[in-house]
Amino acid sequence: MQVLYLWIKDHRDFICKQNVNFGSKFIFSYNEELKQLNVEENPSYIKFFFSITNSDDKSVITNISAIIGENGSGKTTILNFIKRNLVYGMGGIREEAIIVVEDGSNKYIYHHNSIKITSGNFDTYNFTLKEYEYRDEKGGLIDYYIDSSGNTSVIYFSNIFDNTIFDKDYGNLIDISTNSLVKSDRIRMVENHRISGNASEIEIHRIQEINRQIRFLGSSPKNKDTLPFQLPKKIIIKPFVRNPLETRKNDYYELIMRVKEAFSSHQSDLKSGADSIKSKLIEAVIYNFFSELTSHKTLFEIPVDILINLEKADSINERVRVFFEELLSADCVKEIRNVPEWIKGINDFIKLINSNEFEYVLPFGQGLVLPVDKENSLLAKLLECYQQSFLMHPYLEFQWIGLSSGEMAIFNLFSRFYSIIDPKEHTDLLKDNVIVLIDEGELYFHPQWQKELIYNLISFYNDIFRGRHVQLIITSNSPFIASDLPNHKIIFLNKIDGKSIVVDGLEDKKQTFAANIHTLYTDSFFVRDGLIGKFAKHKIQNLINLLMNGKIDEIKRNKKMIERTIRLIGEPIIRAKLLRMFEEALTLNLMDIDDKIINLQEQINKLTAEKLR
Repeated sequence: MQVLYLWIKDHRDFICKQNVNFGSKFIFSYNEELKQLNVEENPSYIKFFFSITNSDDKSVITNISAIIGENGSGKTTILNFIKRNLVYGMGGIREEAIIVVEDGSNKYIYHHNSIKITSGNFDTYNFTLKEYEYRDEKGGLIDYYIDSSGNTSVIYFSNIFDNTIFDKDYGNLIDISTNSLVKSDRIRMVENHRISGNASEIEIHRIQEINRQIRFLGSSPKNKDTLPFQLPKKIIIKPFVRNPLETRKNDYYELIMRVKEAFSSHQSDLKSGADSIKSKLIEAVIYNFFSELTSHKTLFEIPVDILINLEKADSINERVRVFFEELLSADCVKEIRNVPEWIKGINDFIKLINSNEFEYVLPFGQGLVLPVDKENSLLAKLLECYQQSFLMHPYLEFQWIGLSSGEMAIFNLFSRFYSIIDPKEHTDLLKDNVIVLIDEGELYFHPQWQKELIYNLISFYNDIFRGRHVQLIITSNSPFIASDLPNHKIIFLNKIDGKSIVVDGLEDKKQTFAANIHTLYTDSFFVRDGLIGKFAKHKIQNLINLLMNGKIDEIKRNKKMIERTIRLIGEPIIRAKLLRMFEEALTLNLMDIDDKIINLQEQINKLTAEKLR
């Protein structure tokens, strides 16, 4: 299924009666007064326009369109409309609208029964009208779905985290936005009984994000070739020891002090780097265990007196392992919700640390470095055990070596999309048709990466969505995105009098595809009031006012500041003009001085003549 056109009657008094065309082979226009829907062939349409392979039939991209506008103009609102009305399994269409879709040779126009279509030429192009209602006679909701939506997956991506209420993955929706994953990562882990229900949302999301990145790194080289930077080869893992005594004075004070002394004496005897790392990790585990105990009153009944003589430093790691094994078999532990899974997670983590796999890890400061290879087996096991070994308080920090925030953003984008075809994730959800919604995906990207984003997405999708049909709808503020798309594939939105309005392209009907970025920036749709920053414009205006209206004494007093500020200006025409104004002001001042000298000289001559009389 491909979405061709939307006409939304009234969405929250914001998007009202606007023609939204997505750049297909047809252009649609609805006239509410005449109850008429007209269709015309798009004269700019080119089949397989987004093919970047030698063979058109290898391209999975059926269409790419962008929704472009300033903040608050309604870009995300249109994506949300598609998510909440066109996804199979989300409750069906819930708003009064006209929705035109195409599925192979079948072309349908869905319209709410309050929106009348009595005329138009749509039948000339073999479009079939389908009237819908989403309420029954008693006002109850009816699940009315678009016919072909059952074979269409909708993927939504956004890297913004603003704590917005997320749309849980119902039906054919695959939501890989940050807002959704922060919640759903934890929900999925709890439902699969892999963590306790008390686990921290943010920490579980952080670990799962790393998991997705690791699996992406282990994928085929072709997938990774689309990234515009060198992928990391190592990850740093640092334990941070949480002092359980800081939480509050508790029943375990003496026991914790014994543990602390045992670890302190044990560390000084360690010679092997691997042994030192193991000891630090186990110290972090057990301190975190006590921190969890002191933070949860319901856990105070755990019989900590099972702990065996920790003072013998030569076997402290093994004794800690034995303690958790015995604790796991204690009857009172089995009776407390989520605690058996937690204790088992700690036990599995300690077993992994004490295994032969950890013999050759490299120390790094107070932590360790793990190489990233195709298998990533040790790293994957470590993450799996770690996320089950704490309830609310994480105790390890993970950091990829050498990645900037922009590189991490694009790394997340590609690894999240790869997770959709990962056998461990959403494979069973992915249908033959895919609609991808990306909400400002270029955020955090350097302009060079913004230029490359559309091409890289096409290349990546051709690989991971092979054999499927993909429609991409992307929102953006960036002229770099616009320069990769023809005008008819861009929906331009403006916010006028509190309403979202679709505008008819750029000024003077400028073409966007392959347009010079400077040309696009000069269009008022992207930037109003010129291309100079507001602060710089303010400084320049103050200089002009001073040079034109200021007193000469003030100009002379600020001479150095004026000269230096003018020479900082990057625009050569403005800089040259201000320099001329500055020189003219000083020249006029010199002329004033010459006039004063002449006047004074005349007065002296006059007084001298009077004296001689």
